[in-house]
Amino acid sequence: MNKGLFDSLAPERQAALREAGQEASAFNLQIANEAVTANFKLLEDAGVTFTHPDLQPFKDAVKEMKENFAQGLGPAGIEIYEKIKAANDSI
Repeated sequence: MNKGLFDSLAPERQAALREAGQEASAFNLQIANEAVTANFKLLEDAGVTFTHPDLQPFKDAVKEMKENFAQGLGPAGIEIYEKIKAANDSI
């Protein structure tokens, strides 16, 4: 649905659509996580070995590039970058 159509809806319909979208997103995340877990189990049962490298050196290596990219997008890019960085740091 485009913004014009959404904005033309009554506030209660907009709220219902937002709520339905949040519920659908939560359900999608749940079933995706279940599928990933099941698939990892299948692969491990088949003999696949998974490694879990230290990600920090990779993050450090691209930090400056990500910051430069965000700065190239201007204030809005920096704001989005900072929000993403904060969300990732909280995980």
